[in-house]
Amino acid sequence: MGGSGVYPLDVEARGNLGDGPERLGLVPTWVPWFGSNPVRKTRVAVVWPLVDTPRQSVDGRFRDDDLAASVLPGGRLGRLLHAATAAAIPECGLAATGSAAVLTPAPTRCESVPVTYAVDPDLLNALGTMTSPYRVGTTGTPQPGTGGAAAKAFLSDLTTAVSTSDVLALPYADPDVTALTSRRGSPFAGDLSRASLLGLDEVRQRLGVRPLSAIAWPPVGRITTAGLDALGLTGATSYLLDPSAYGQPDTEPDPTPGARSLLPASSIGATPTGLVIEDKLSALLAGGASGYGARIDEQRFVAET
Repeated sequence: MGGSGVYPLDVEARGNLGDGPERLGLVPTWVPWFGSNPVRKTRVAVVWPLVDTPRQSVDGRFRDDDLAASVLPGGRLGRLLHAATAAAIPECGLAATGSAAVLTPAPTRCESVPVTYAVDPDLLNALGTMTSPYRVGTTGTPQPGTGGAAAKAFLSDLTTAVSTSDVLALPYADPDVTALTSRRGSPFAGDLSRASLLGLDEVRQRLGVRPLSAIAWPPVGRITTAGLDALGLTGATSYLLDPSAYGQPDTEPDPTPGARSLLPASSIGATPTGLVIEDKLSALLAGGASGYGARIDEQRFVAET
């Protein structure tokens, strides 16, 4: 390896199964190499969504009790919260102990990873309801819910986590912004603004923090000017956007907007800014992007940054 850069590396396993040496397996990976050159770290902002499907009917009853399992330590939301809170703890110098020390390498991450939590206020409201006796089932005789203890523990852990982190309040129930504002003069634009204001208030009350009000996060896909305006009425001037929000697929098959890209002028007087999400890094964080396992995904993330 000569100049600084990222070099491809194939890890090959060879063995003799009786007919001579042959390849038993091959895994491609990447090695960042800097030699003696100084390295400037890539700045990456991590926004971690805690979102669930709305589960309550209009009378407050829950359609099912699946949220109770999701917020357990091994559930989907429980694992997401654990991953984010673990990232906030520096691990440099910690060594594995006991029998795990044989197989577990010593961690090398010496700095905490700042995480901004993007929270659906509807999820917070549902969990708050679950901390008291609640009923499950929209037909027949409703049954008592079983997630009271899990909901209390999750809310407690989340409250502790956000006390030292930024919080982004999504519009209540995380609605499809573009669908609600796709038609000129849509009556739902006002509902979207009210959902945003309700979301900010819900996060303040449930978590005891002041959420970010200058940033909004619309769903994946094209974003309309009317949608930007509706979100901007609550104070948003910057928008987290997927790359799919830019360009037309038939004319720009591979658009690559920068991390900070200006958007069309807003009719409410603000000049909005698009903060473009890195979809490839997001896929690596989600796991399974390479098909070769978590360690190879981790090395690819290091190479990309």
